[in-house]
This record gives sequence, structure tokens and C-alpha cells, in this order.
Amino acid sequence: MNTPVPRSRESRARAERAFARLLDAVGDHWDKLILIGGLLPERLVGEAEPHQGTTDVDVVLDLALVFDRDEQDFGWLEQALLGAGFAQHKPNIGWRWEIKIEGFVVLVDFLVDVTDNKGQELALPGAHCLGAMNVSGPQVVFMATQHIHIGGRQALAADIGGYLVAKASAVVIRTLKKDLYDFAYVVVHSLRGEIDIAFAAAKASASSSSSIALGNVRAACRMFEDVRGDAASAYATAAHETNPVEPIEVHALDAVVAVGQFLGRFEMILAKGGQST
Repeated sequence: MNTPVPRSRESRARAERAFARLLDAVGDHWDKLILIGGLLPERLVGEAEPHQGTTDVDVVLDLALVFDRDEQDFGWLEQALLGAGFAQHKPNIGWRWEIKIEGFVVLVDFLVDVTDNKGQELALPGAHCLGAMNVSGPQVVFMATQHIHIGGRQALAADIGGYLVAKASAVVIRTLKKDLYDFAYVVVHSLRGEIDIAFAAAKASASSSSSIALGNVRAACRMFEDVRGDAASAYATAAHETNPVEPIEVHALDAVVAVGQFLGRFEMILAKGGQST
């Protein structure tokens, strides 16, 4: 059994190298992989204070509705993974692949967001072993992307609005500490940099075909209403590890205040029909 590797700057660098290797392998198909997850927060806000890091890579794929899937072929992705030295994560998980970078295992998770069979692994057309986990939330990123560079390679990633809306869904559905931290990190540091994340999130939410996205943003934000609550504590503990100069209590207050401000402006923009001021 592999011992879990903690999130760190070093693990983040290895994850970037793993994704860069995948981008090299897929060639002209690079724009069919949308990056989301822990590799993005620091890039999204351009903040000097470091993000805690990540140990894996999350990639969203555009899987068609069930009656249109016969026209798709993801064989190119499976061949690229195998050719680049990736292997299925044991025991034979089709949606999670791994590769060793500097002696450490880096996981790459493939995600889709379609209406059928939520919470289950779906087979990908044209692939023998490759699958994707069907989760709620990331569908929004197809209308909220940006171009970035990873290891000198061009890549497609969620923009800040798409990231926040998708991450809010992860917060609500999974309530993992790392999701709570990532969500609050982007909100806290975006507001410090005067980025209008509320407008970006409202725009991304509006692009979603479901009202669930709006509800998840609201629900995720309300988890941060109590400075002594689990959400604020999750952010504060991780933030203190990267910035021990500030007391944990200050980090918790930062999260509560920033998320509250974000939600207030988010609601105001929605009330005005999605128009920024």
C-alpha cells in the first residue's frame, strides 16, 4: 500500500510535470483536456502567498449525452497515456491513472459531468481501459476556460469563475477539507487583488444548464458563516501551514469575511441580471 503523500510545493511541481508529460503525449488533442483542481488556485489569483499544493491532476473531458456517444472516440487519450508511461491505478480503476515522477506516484483523475449515472465510472467510447468518473459540477468549465502554460506547453484550464462554481459543487457534495481550503483560498486572495470573482462566478453559473450550480455556490459560501465552524477551520489550518506568521484565528476570520463579501456581491450581480458595475 502506498503511503499518502501530503500536499506540498514539491508534490505540486511533480503534478505539473505529470500533466506536461500527458500534454506532450496527446499532441494536437491538448485542447480536449480541461485542467481543474489543485494545480489551479495559485495560478488563478497570482498571489505571492503560496497555495498549499496538490498531489494529483484533475482533468475534465467533454463526454456527449448517452445517445450521441457512439460518435465519440477517446482511443487517442488511452493510447497517449500508455505511450507516455501512465498506468491504471490499482486495482484497475479506469478513471484514475498514475505515473511515477522523481520516485513518487502522481495520480491523474479523469472526470465528466453528464446526466446519466451520477457518481459512477463511465466507459469512454473507443477506449478499452480508460473511463471517467461522472461527478456534478465541472460541466460549467466548458463555458469558462482560459489558456495557460504548464512546463512550457499550452493547456486549457478552468477560468476563475468556472473554477469557483465547480469547486463549490465539490465542497457541497464531498465536504473534504482540501476542497474547503481551495475554495476559500481563491476567494480570499482574489479579493485582496481586487479581481471581480463574483461577476466571473455569476457569469459561469449562468452558463450552466442547471440551477444546481447557483445553489451550490450559495451553500458552499454559507458553510463559512461561522468563524469557529468546520469550513473556516479547514481553511485556517491549511493556510497557517503555508503562512505561520498569522495566527490561525486570523486566517479563519479572513475566510469568513472574504467569502461573505463574495456571496453578497454574487447575489447583487444576480439580482441585476448578471451585470457587473
